[in-house]
Formats: sequence, structure tokens, C-alpha cells
Amino acid sequence: MPKRDAVADHWELAKHVLAHRALPPDCDPRADRVTALLDAIARGLRAEDAAEVERLASRALREFPDRFVATAFLAPRMLTDAKRAAETEALLLDCGPQARPDRRAFAAALLSSALAQQARRAASARYAAQAVEALEDVDDDLLTAHVEARLAESATWRGDIAELLVLAERSTERFERHGHFAQAASVLTMQLLPRYENGDLDGAKTLIDRVDACARRAGNVRMVAVASTLRLLHAAMSGDEAALGADNASPVGQSAYDRCILLVYTAHPHAWHGRWHDFIARVERAEPVTVAQRALVDATLAVGAAATRDDARARVLWRRAVHRLAGGPTWHLSDTRVRRMARALACAAGAAIGDVARAHRAAVPLRGTRQLAVFTGSPEPTLAGQVRIVTRMREARMRSEPAVVLTPAQAAILKTLVTDASIAEIARNDPERRSIATIRSHVQQLYGVLGVHSRTGAVMKAKELALL
Repeated sequence: MPKRDAVADHWELAKHVLAHRALPPDCDPRADRVTALLDAIARGLRAEDAAEVERLASRALREFPDRFVATAFLAPRMLTDAKRAAETEALLLDCGPQARPDRRAFAAALLSSALAQQARRAASARYAAQAVEALEDVDDDLLTAHVEARLAESATWRGDIAELLVLAERSTERFERHGHFAQAASVLTMQLLPRYENGDLDGAKTLIDRVDACARRAGNVRMVAVASTLRLLHAAMSGDEAALGADNASPVGQSAYDRCILLVYTAHPHAWHGRWHDFIARVERAEPVTVAQRALVDATLAVGAAATRDDARARVLWRRAVHRLAGGPTWHLSDTRVRRMARALACAAGAAIGDVARAHRAAVPLRGTRQLAVFTGSPEPTLAGQVRIVTRMREARMRSEPAVVLTPAQAAILKTLVTDASIAEIARNDPERRSIATIRSHVQQLYGVLGVHSRTGAVMKAKELALL
């Protein structure tokens, strides 16, 4: 690269910083204030100091004559926060149309990602198409890799699995060709959920091995930790209990979202073996960060409550989970899967505690989903597998529970309930001449012992327990 001076093309320098996280070795940071600031941004990128990069890029936006150069660094940082997607879109559009195809491709890819996070699916897809078209005239292989990686991220938010797989693989190959293994590892992780969506557990495992290999070649400690997290996730998804031993049970996710998901997923081996109190205790440690995750935690706890025959709590939790899931569509693949799992678990709890009709209606969106060995330890549909496990556990607990023992007074009251006599009539015929209020109190105590709320329920439960 030729030596640059105060009249250098700052966009060319910015592209080099984006790709290499450094100025070219023959570029003097003292040449002008723009180059000096780009050098400071490069140091922030190398240190993975997102806050410093955003601070410097915001300053550059005020000082740079070419606003697009500053936007190239600021917009991607803003996109890490979905709440700032609208602000990112405004910032990119404010730069105006770009005459150069590399700028046009880069801006369109960022816009596609920003709009996808706002669930503006059609607009996101339109910008993605513009970026792909502009890339046909771009001969910068590394910039193309970055643009395709951003487009893959956009496809993840839209749930376009086929497009995501193609773009992520192309971007990965370009990064690996240039020796940028940390970026290659990051893009590879985008392909994991589609593998699970397609039921390709072997492909998912191979992908995790590639992420780990790239992270180690790059010497990137953070990405090595991410690979470890993915192995734990895969063990939970595939039912590999050997990999979910005590030494591996602590999630090492790099975000609150990852930690919540892993706590819920890795709790399920306790459920497979009927250790429901351990299961519930682990799930209660999860701290949801999205509505979908809150629904998943509620639904998972509802399953535990149903299995331990805490029907009142199970009913509250499963209905609350279904209510959360009615909050509108989510495009991101991760939240889409979380929502589907939450619905399956909620419906399993609802069916187990007897709300069959409501559970059946809530389960309708699950029809036609792929059959994976997720949460069940066997290759069954998620909903059917959970219903099987919960029902089996309820039956086991019922068999292990001691028979209800009534006092003589309660047994006598129970026999009077079989008749059609009212409380007043029972009091009139009572040999101990107890008042109506006393008889009513004894009846309520009997209901509590039997766990029912009505005379009919008491009679049916007593016959079930052979007390009549």
C-alpha cells in the first residue's frame, strides 16, 4: 500500500482498519487528524473495547469531513443493542447514497441488519439484495467477507435459514483464506441454530469443532470460551449426559442471554431421571432477558410443578407462559426456537394437569415442526416427549404418596356427603348435635385433606382412594 499523507483516501484506510484492526505499517498516524483518530480506533478494536470504539467513532462523526468513515465504525457498535436499531438506520441514511460499490454494499448490509432487528422483514430483505448486487463490483475480498458476515447476521434475525447458511459459509471461507480465524470462528457460530433446525446434530457437532479449531488458531480466549459453551449446549440438545457431568455443568456463556438458555437446557437431565426438585432449583437460577426467555422459564417451571403435582402453581405458570408467547412474532432464529420450546413445555404442563382442551389449542402452532431429541433424551417430538415424562413422573409420585388417612370425624362427614342431604339437614341429623357452622367447618377441612373444592370432587377423590 502506498504511503499515505494528509490527502489520503480515508475510506481505504478505514476498510483496512475494519479488516485488520490496524493501520497499514507504512501509514503515519501523524499525517492528519483523521488518520490519527483511525489509529486510536484500531487500538480500541484490538483491545475489544467496544465502549472506547463507540466513543472515538462518535467523536469522528463530529470531526471527520467524510461522515461515512465514522459511521462505518459507529453503526456496527450500535447494532449490538437492538433498541438502537432505529437510531442506526437514521445514521446510515443520513450519509446519503454512496457512489462507490464497496460503500454501497457495506451501508446496505448494515441497514439490512438494523431493519431485521426491528422485525421489518421486507425492508431488511430489500437492503440485503442491494448489498449482494453491489458486491458484484467489489474486488476487496476481506471487505466482502465482512459484508457477507453482516448479511448472515441479518438473515439470522429474519429467520432465513437457507440464505444464512450460504452467506455464513462464504464469509467463513474468505476469512480463513486471509488468516482471520477469530472472525471465521464468530461467523461459524451463526450456522449452529440452522443445523439444529434441520435436525442435523452431527453437522452441529462438526461445526462446533471448527469453531474451536479457528479460535485456537487465532489465540482468541473469548472465542475458545464460546466454543466450550456451544459444546455444553450441544450436549443438552442431543441428550449427551456424559458431557453434562458436574464438572461441565457451569455455563460459560459470554452474555446474559446465553447464560439463561444454558441454565434451562442443562437442567433437563435432572428431569429425565425424575430429580424434579434439582431441576426446579436450577431453572429458578435463570435470569431471563427477553419475553421469549421469560416464557421459557415459566413454562419449564410449570413442567416441574406439574410433575411434582403442584397443580395450582403449574396452572398459573403455564397460562402465564402462553400469555407471554402471544406477544407477537419474533424473527431472530434463537428467540424463535426459544418460543417454540416454551410453547411445547407449557402445553405439556397444561395437558398433564388436565387443561387438555386449552393445551390442545395452544399446541396448534407446534404441528409440523421437526422431530428432534431435544429435552427428552429420545427422538420424539418435543411436546410428546415432555407429556410422556411429566405424566410418568406424576404417576410415580402418586404411587409413592401415602394413602390419605381420615380422622373418625372426617370419615363420618364423608359418608354424609355421599347423600344428597344439605349441610342444614346433616346438622339436624347429627348425633353429636353440632351446629351448622361446625359441620360446614368440618366439611371444609375434609376438602383440604382430599385436595378438592367441592362435594362432588370429594366423593370422586374418596372413591379413587378407596375411602368409600
